[in-house]
Amino acid sequence: MPELPEVETVRRTLEKEVLGKTIKEVVLYRAKNVSTDPDEFVSSLKGKTILSLGRKGKWLRFHLSEDLVILSHLRMEGKYFFYATPSPIGKHDILRFDFTDGTSLVYNDTRKFGRLALYSETTYMVAPSYKELGPEPWDMDVKTFHLGLSQKKGPVKEALLDQTLMCGLGNIYADETLFASHIHPLYPASKLDGVEAETLLTNARRILKEALYEGGSTIRSYHPGLGIDGKMQSKLLVYGRKDEDCPLCGHKLFKIEVGGRGTTYCPRCQHRPDYPYVLAVTGPIHSGKSTVAHYFESKGFRLFNADEVAKGAYLDPMVRAKVIPAFGERSYKGKKPNIPFLRKAIAASNENKLLINSIIHPYVFHKAEEFILSQEKKQPVLLDVPLLVDAGMEALCDDILLVESSLQKRIERLQALGQDEKKMVEINKGYPLLKTEKKATYVLKNDDSIEVLFEKLDQILKDINRG
Repeated sequence: MPELPEVETVRRTLEKEVLGKTIKEVVLYRAKNVSTDPDEFVSSLKGKTILSLGRKGKWLRFHLSEDLVILSHLRMEGKYFFYATPSPIGKHDILRFDFTDGTSLVYNDTRKFGRLALYSETTYMVAPSYKELGPEPWDMDVKTFHLGLSQKKGPVKEALLDQTLMCGLGNIYADETLFASHIHPLYPASKLDGVEAETLLTNARRILKEALYEGGSTIRSYHPGLGIDGKMQSKLLVYGRKDEDCPLCGHKLFKIEVGGRGTTYCPRCQHRPDYPYVLAVTGPIHSGKSTVAHYFESKGFRLFNADEVAKGAYLDPMVRAKVIPAFGERSYKGKKPNIPFLRKAIAASNENKLLINSIIHPYVFHKAEEFILSQEKKQPVLLDVPLLVDAGMEALCDDILLVESSLQKRIERLQALGQDEKKMVEINKGYPLLKTEKKATYVLKNDDSIEVLFEKLDQILKDINRG
């Protein structure tokens, strides 16, 4: 987690403690964390004095006598502890520098992802990974930054985390920068214009400088050590605040995954400019979700039915190529899916259910995105998605409407249709109601008459139009 502000805070603090100290001995507890030769690392540092400490991006540099340089990357949870007197070995200690004056510096890493390496003053600049670092935000000019973004194929959030484009930003400050810039994290980096690139760069500089002033962020997964307590976490507007109200507009903050990293944003303040307005409707079976969807359709929304798309997914050759290896040749009869066999296989275990979801959900997500992008920007879109949260499709939405109904009311509806109520109860056992409630912008209780339902929907439409 440590990003530029946290690493710089560590550098400044270490500088006060270890500058001018001479290494008496290096005790290496875990050689795997040293990227260069571990034996040489230990033997070469004896008798060397720490002359200065530097930093680039998230990398620390210890400049020592006789032109030696230690490169240190803290990765997720690496931290340094300085001890004025001898200390016991910690559970997650990686190495210890003992100094000639009796003090010591310990590198500790709970996750053991951190890396140290030994180079000379003439070779550290071309060390693997380090040599690929782009400039820091304050050393980056707008034109170069915009050009770099224009050459990226993925989302802008991924581009901001790419240390070869610009170094120093990590997950926390990338989210904060995008929020301050009113840019959706999934918006393609290549589509950003020069003004948007300048806005991103300006906000990245401002936020990082503020974080430096506050000593970085001390959060649950990271503490810099040495008694440092950063204060920036109290000023973060979106990171770590999923499902809370947006501090600017009051909309619920969404958390999605972008490039494998959790990403928090406001769908209203960071609306994608290439999207029309998108409302998702979800809810348990026979809560009235379909009625709600068709009502919105009658009001001009373009309807995307996820269930219908999911059923047709099995006919897609790319889906078929994934289903057969997962469930065997019996899962298809020629080019057509063997639905009875697949239903039985999926019901047999939760692992099989998760497996089929990992194939179908991305397919439906992709089709929904295609559908949204095919609409005119003034044309509102409605996504009818029963398992919206499980499929991660909140990333496509501006608002989420959860339709709820009591079990008794849903049973009455089933009985009126002559359907099996036990089957409905069994299917709904897996519906993520509490998780969806937390994410929903609107929660609609649908136990009254159809007239009352439509009145509630009209109120939601008014609110949407105001937003």
